[in-house]
Amino acid sequence: EAAAAWAEALTLSPEQEQTYRTVSNSLSGLRLFSEAADALDQGRQHLGRDDLFQLELAHLYGLAGEYEQSARFYLTVLASDPAHVGTIQNRLARLAESAGAMEGFDVAIQEAVATDPFNSAFREMEAWVALERQQFSRELDATRAADRLTGRDGTAVYHFAEAALAAGALNEADAALDVILERYSDGPLVAPALLHRARIAEARAREAG
Repeated sequence: EAAAAWAEALTLSPEQEQTYRTVSNSLSGLRLFSEAADALDQGRQHLGRDDLFQLELAHLYGLAGEYEQSARFYLTVLASDPAHVGTIQNRLARLAESAGAMEGFDVAIQEAVATDPFNSAFREMEAWVALERQQFSRELDATRAADRLTGRDGTAVYHFAEAALAAGALNEADAALDVILERYSDGPLVAPALLHRARIAEARAREAG
């Protein structure tokens, strides 16, 4: 009944953005998250504005457990403003422990990377989800790609090497150090990279007995 009443409310001022936002907020307050998202989506369609309510929709779909759709809206935001990558990672991280969340995020992120493989923000998101899923080889590929696309100093690759080494992913850590030593041979990360390489050698010697 509540949903029907709010659906009727949408007809009162259908040309106003705030109408859809007000109805959506009311439905969300009743924990009708899917219905709240539907209200905003109706507004986008009626007003012919696909750019409206993107962050709100991403948030609502996440609350509704529609993780793949939530990630798609967040990635749409990233496509137009890559500076949001840290914020969006934090928002998705809050949902990451929910059943099926990481799998849904991963589907959306893989789609985004396939559509635009040269988008550095998408690659950073791919690296994040790969780390969360303990997929170190994939994380290395994504981190290396993001580093190359952004022209950075190798810091992200170095941090990956540290994380992989701590997790016992020695081959991936070693490969990351290769990137530092080859691509940034004159940079400040060379000395700590060599120290990590020595630690990898020690770890392999312990494994060999």
